Amino acid sequence: MAALYACVAALPRDRTFGNARTGRRLVEEMTQQARRLGSLAAPGLEDLRMPLPEDLPDSRPSRV
Repeated sequence: MAALYACVAALPRDRTFGNARTGRRLVEEMTQQARRLGSLAAPGLEDLRMPLPEDLPDSRPSRV
């Protein structure tokens, strides 16, 4: 979870910070976790609950 906190901490604190859109975009960009879990024969509950640092998107902000 420390990696997720660091990813959020790296987001710019401009007028859109805290916007639900930013949170949704972060979750949508975490597709690497789905790929990693898809390669496991039987992922456990902890695998599903805990994103790893490599699952998180690049910490640079993406503007849409």
